[in-house]
Amino acid sequence: MSAQGEHIFNALGDLAQELAGVLRGRINPNATAERRTRALTAIQRLETLAEQFIRSRNNAEFRTASVGDPANDQRYSRFARDTRSAVDRILPQYANEVMVSDGGSTHTRGYGEMTRFHRDITYYTVDAKAEESRRLDFKGKKKKEADYITWYNTTRDLLSELYRALLDAAMAVNATYIP
Repeated sequence: MSAQGEHIFNALGDLAQELAGVLRGRINPNATAERRTRALTAIQRLETLAEQFIRSRNNAEFRTASVGDPANDQRYSRFARDTRSAVDRILPQYANEVMVSDGGSTHTRGYGEMTRFHRDITYYTVDAKAEESRRLDFKGKKKKEADYITWYNTTRDLLSELYRALLDAAMAVNATYIP
């Protein structure tokens, strides 16, 4: 356990902000204005949701617990690495400044991976032991427990919406390369 406690939600907001910068840099400047605008709008939505998630996650009263799952850090680290790879697969690949096509299989694989991650997002990004520990801290304190449950549900929903926005932004940037 870290000195500040075990975070209930992992740092998906930070990962989303990092990848928003990557996506912004990969928009095809030769795409139509409409497609570039669609990609920028999707990235802006991603950045807005990342900020909202970070604010919600960092609630000083609820964000950490005294107990957590030691495997959670490793699971999230693999998830973050695999998400970066999936986003990279969705985007067009280059060799010596020339776009290389593989018939769409890499793009499809990246999309499929992100869809699977989104389906199981709480498994990868929520420390269930920390969540249970923190919730039990409020057992019998109806107002605090209700406030905690509201915070948890709101933050969890933002988490899912944020990851979906990441997938949508990657797909919108990919679309800037479609003739």
